[in-house]
Amino acid sequence: MKAVVLDELGGPENLTIKDIDTPDPKENEVRVKLKAAALNRRDLWITFGLYPKIQLPCITGSDGAGVIDKIGNGVDPKLMDKEVIIYPVLDWGDDPVANGSDFRVLGMPEQGTFAEYICVPVENVVPKPEHLSWEEAAAIPVAGLTAWRSAVTHGEVNETKRILVTGAGGGVASFAILWGVHHGAEVYVSSGSVEKISWAQSIGAINGVNYNNENCYKNLAREIGGFDVVIDSSGGDAVNEL
Repeated sequence: MKAVVLDELGGPENLTIKDIDTPDPKENEVRVKLKAAALNRRDLWITFGLYPKIQLPCITGSDGAGVIDKIGNGVDPKLMDKEVIIYPVLDWGDDPVANGSDFRVLGMPEQGTFAEYICVPVENVVPKPEHLSWEEAAAIPVAGLTAWRSAVTHGEVNETKRILVTGAGGGVASFAILWGVHHGAEVYVSSGSVEKISWAQSIGAINGVNYNNENCYKNLAREIGGFDVVIDSSGGDAVNEL
């Protein structure tokens, strides 16, 4: 099969497409023939060495969706030919709040989704909703789950909460807006783009501020009475200001 392989650090220009052996599923694993994969910042950081415990060479990519084309021993044969989304986390642990010491994410050191095929534990696949395209389905896992853990697991957003999501337009921020709106929270956003603030409002945010304006967060908080939760995936000034 063909796969995107990183052999040395230094940036994405070091990624190469190679022919490698197609994997076979082990016991309690399925093999997925990938239809689409999605990019995350993590994939870029790995190429520059800005990620812990890097092991090379590696096949990058954490997000993907496809069709189960082969199963290992112990897997229900009814799963053959099923359309699935891949859950990218391995060995999270028993605590829903924090990962354990064996926690890993697909795409380094384990084989990632930037390949024609991937083998994963059967519990790491979920049915793909029929209304989603392959590209839409593949783009959900890392950003969607990161935002869920921020907004729901830790932030406990609900109809009584007022939340600020910084960097509207990014993957995690976009899902955080959606999760907040879905749970009935009042959602406000920040962005450097008027268009992105308007887009955030179109999916349910109440209002937004341009983070290039001085004291924008303090002024917004004063105007609306403060925030219960701040989701800042970009590492900006919002948390310090508030």
